[in-house]
Amino acid sequence: MTTTKISSSELKKLADSYDLPILEALGFDSITPKGIQQKCIIHGGDNPAAFSFDRRRMCWSCFTHGCHKKYGNDIIGLIRAVKNFGYNDCVDWILQIVNNPEINAGYTPEEKVFTSNPPNKILDESILENLEADFSSISDRSFSEKTLFHFQSGVPKNKVKMQHNRLMIPIRNEGGQLVGFTGRSVYEKSDRTGGYHPEWANAEGNFTAIFSKWRHYPKGLNKSGELYNFHEAKRWAERLGFLIVVEGPFDAWRLWEFGVKNCVASFGCSLSKDQFDKIKKHNFKCIALAFDSDLAGKSGFEKADSIFKDRISVEKLILPDNKDPGDLKTEDYNMFIKPQLSVLRRRYEYKDNNHNG
Repeated sequence: MTTTKISSSELKKLADSYDLPILEALGFDSITPKGIQQKCIIHGGDNPAAFSFDRRRMCWSCFTHGCHKKYGNDIIGLIRAVKNFGYNDCVDWILQIVNNPEINAGYTPEEKVFTSNPPNKILDESILENLEADFSSISDRSFSEKTLFHFQSGVPKNKVKMQHNRLMIPIRNEGGQLVGFTGRSVYEKSDRTGGYHPEWANAEGNFTAIFSKWRHYPKGLNKSGELYNFHEAKRWAERLGFLIVVEGPFDAWRLWEFGVKNCVASFGCSLSKDQFDKIKKHNFKCIALAFDSDLAGKSGFEKADSIFKDRISVEKLILPDNKDPGDLKTEDYNMFIKPQLSVLRRRYEYKDNNHNG
């Protein structure tokens, strides 16, 4: 057993700094600057995309069996999962890697410098012509025709790969250029398979990731580098003094229907560094987070507040119990959200601007 005294935070920082030799020592060989995508070596299986390790965020996921949930999704959890180690064994093993000059030959932690991902590629606008206005899969949400037309979504006419089973929502960069799509399955979750397709996903769950509720296109799209609707929302946010951030496109659509134009979606219950850097370039006084009312949404707010509060004011919009922004009815908005937005406008709106956005 180790006699070295080291805290869990210090150990994680050390492991993060030496991630490349650690990953190699764990048996991974196809390691790129961005990370790893392969079969999961913890539970086995033959899905070539089941396991992912993100070297920028220093976290891993097993999309088919959720192995990261058992061990923890940081690099310490990965070591525990692969080596079947307890904490003290992890300390010993990591220190052996760090202090072994043969393993670390030619590597120093200073070399591990990651810059922002390159910008997403610009797509041809003609792709949108392949979308037809079929919104039957979200008819229960009762979005207006004006909203559906404004956000240019639709189901592909041509049955291209998996996309024809999805409502495709265009993603544009800050300049308004088309860079990709997020696709919502037109099916609801299968009780039998856990996938969002009633027939094709098998009982073993090998296609759960393929038939997930949401998928992003094209392959390699850096969704954490974009903010949905930012190209339009930024000018409203500049006038009002604050930007609202929700999780998904449907949340942004609903608030847009209520006349809230200074709203973007982060494609999840967190803000990435790239997304925050885009926000910080503008003269906003505040970001107001309206993440979902579940535990993940609450955790996402707490994380963003702790990371960004020293650089910009961070506010939380309180939602009705068990409702997400996309579920709000007019009475919910008038009772809960509208009063909070009025407070934020009085607090942050630029005094030399009388725009009523």
